[in-house]
Amino acid sequence: MNLNSHNGELHERLLKYLDDALVPHEKTLVEELLVEDADAREILRELALQAVVIGDSERATAQTQAELRRVENYRGVDDQEVPPRWPRSRVILPWALAATSICVCLALVRHEVLPGQVARDPSILANADDLRLAEIRFAANADLVASPSSGKASEKSFDEDARLSRGFYRLKSGFVELEFFGGVVLAVESPAELELISQREARLLSGRVTVEASDDDTTFVLHTPVGEVLDIGTRYGVYVADDGATETHVFEGQVDIHPTATRESVRRVNAASAVRVTKSGVVAPVPSSESAFPQPSRQIRNLLLHSGFEPATELHVADVVEVGSWWGDVCRIVRVDQSVRPFAGEGMLLFQSTGKNPEKAAPTAASQLSQWIDLTPYKAAIADGRGRAVVSCRFNRVVGNELTDSQFSIHLESFDVTPQEAKQRMKSQPDAPRSRVSYQLLSDSNPQSWERAEAVLKLPTDARYLLVTILAFENVSNDVGATTEFDGHFADDLQFHLVIDPAPGTGR
Repeated sequence: MNLNSHNGELHERLLKYLDDALVPHEKTLVEELLVEDADAREILRELALQAVVIGDSERATAQTQAELRRVENYRGVDDQEVPPRWPRSRVILPWALAATSICVCLALVRHEVLPGQVARDPSILANADDLRLAEIRFAANADLVASPSSGKASEKSFDEDARLSRGFYRLKSGFVELEFFGGVVLAVESPAELELISQREARLLSGRVTVEASDDDTTFVLHTPVGEVLDIGTRYGVYVADDGATETHVFEGQVDIHPTATRESVRRVNAASAVRVTKSGVVAPVPSSESAFPQPSRQIRNLLLHSGFEPATELHVADVVEVGSWWGDVCRIVRVDQSVRPFAGEGMLLFQSTGKNPEKAAPTAASQLSQWIDLTPYKAAIADGRGRAVVSCRFNRVVGNELTDSQFSIHLESFDVTPQEAKQRMKSQPDAPRSRVSYQLLSDSNPQSWERAEAVLKLPTDARYLLVTILAFENVSNDVGATTEFDGHFADDLQFHLVIDPAPGTGR
């Protein structure tokens, strides 16, 4: 095989891989490529054959074993500590031994699920050309085709839920959202052309995309005609113009830009900032514009505080208007109660009374607990009509008898005013129309089954605050005047997601 016929960038990366001169995320990407790509493995074999041979065969054997263990560890196999690698100029690799060991090592990883391996995608054992890297999880009026430059004889169209392999793709019209199996989402707006390289690497040849990493531990590299963009737990947009000039707009977190035509090694760009890089390597700031880029769907968590009802959770028996506090009727946190154990963690919520006095039953028929959520940081997306509030909760109760109550509920209500103003409005205008939804659950009598309920509220465009309430009802017997209103009714694992639906950008 003639190495000069292959991508020079790949050639250089494999040389650095042999020299152990790659940073961790680059090494991971190379090892993924070696697992997936037979051509890359052949290039590595030839580079190893060209390595300078010095030293003795004992050290060569140690190096070969280290390489075997290194790739096995990458595939999820526990092993002993890997000996350090030597630079290629000092590596002891007898030619035949090196070529054989590397090819055998990669073939084992390529064709066999090693002990302890959990494949991220069932197609991991398929032919490298068919390895699935991403899935179309949303499409709107989209015409996405595999470009002939991917090696296919003719263009092939893809619809929503289709899985995409390595290669070049053109979005002729519409908008798509690609979920990479490495944990990153790309929103792509037409017209655009891109290349899928691995589960954590792609190349944008033209057009606009927005990249969103699922968490701070997810690393994704986006190549452009002028360099590459490495995310640092972030959300950002990239635009490649017809002349190859590239703009990077950071919406959250940070990115590192590596221009290829300049000696400047790294340019860090922070949130609410943007830069433009020309093909000659000139880097200049430009105004940041999030709305100009397509927006992927988002699920914002952690807005509902202390939702696991752990023992340290504070409950207020009063009307509270502070965001993030639990308030309402008499309830308490318990660990184990009447053989009922928490669904998760060490604590769960026990509904006690339908009022504020734990010693005397109230005439009302429901015990409720509420918390305010501040939606104002997401008002722009909500104003576009793209916001949904999704709340789920697990409920349980004791076996009881024929008079044991069985009904639970989740209630969501949005407001365009502050909690203080909303409280006054609910008192003065109790029958005024509001945006709200409830989900009712009639539970079984099996304490071993934590039943799940879910409520979804399409947020009005003026929503600013959300009131989340969970309730236990006296639907069988309203124990007015009794000291005990509920036989043993519990809630746990309350989950809240603010879902922002995807949308195309506005361009310039």
